[in-house]
Amino acid sequence: MRIKLFEKFNSKKKKTFNIEDCPSFDEFSKLLTDLKKMTEKVRKEMPHGTKSDLDDYIENRIFGRDV
Repeated sequence: MRIKLFEKFNSKKKKTFNIEDCPSFDEFSKLLTDLKKMTEKVRKEMPHGTKSDLDDYIENRIFGRDV
């Protein structure tokens, strides 16, 4: 009985998921690359900004005001 339960558990464990196989992975990868580019741009514009300064900067760029 225990062997059958172990075999059943072990067979389920063999299935793996690869994130690159996800249908939207290419879109996610593109968005991540865009985010990295934007991050570099913000660092160049605000090299000594604090977290609060960066939050305000992003809000101003996205919403046109501090939210």
